Amino acid sequence: MTERIWLGCLCLLIVIPLHAENAIQLLSHEGKAVSGVVLYLQHKAPEGESAQASIRPTISQRNKQFQPYVSVVQVGVPVSFENNDDIAHHIYSLTGKERFSFKIRKDEAARTLQFQQAGIIPMGCNIHDWMSGYLLVVDTPYYGITDDNGRVLFSHIESGSYTLRVWHPQMKEADRDQQHIVAWPLTDPFSISLTQPLDSIPEQKPLDDFDFLDGY
Repeated sequence: MTERIWLGCLCLLIVIPLHAENAIQLLSHEGKAVSGVVLYLQHKAPEGESAQASIRPTISQRNKQFQPYVSVVQVGVPVSFENNDDIAHHIYSLTGKERFSFKIRKDEAARTLQFQQAGIIPMGCNIHDWMSGYLLVVDTPYYGITDDNGRVLFSHIESGSYTLRVWHPQMKEADRDQQHIVAWPLTDPFSISLTQPLDSIPEQKPLDDFDFLDGY
């Protein structure tokens, strides 16, 4: 069964069913599973309602790339940055009120940051300017990144009405975002289809492969 939902000029196709309870699946406009995309549920919690514990993500610098390319964290939850290369990196973000810049050398302990405002944080490396990655800070404990089957499994969620948001920096929609209203608990698991293909992720390597500033 399919249901076509209109949100202003945005049309989302809901496909039922899946086989995992409380799982939401993301499909491409061609019906294929899409991995590596953030899904999260926003909900105005009743006073006194406790939120589930959120995962502390780790953003690695490996092979002169950010891995993963896209990460997500709840406001106030620590994020670890670790250098798994044998060279130095200088990680930074110059966007928004929570800008940061720090050096992390080979074999150095991981750095930990906390972000107090929801928003998109683009990241780069001052030494290796082809490196790029994104951290999405959300104001909800209900979030995940789609797996190889395009799915996120949500658990321990209070009953109520939620806004399901789909986000990736390569989405072509306005604000790189799609939204849909979801009533919880789900009576049937369901899928959401992207209305357009994702843009290509930038290639994470230099034009001339060389290392410098090893003692930076």
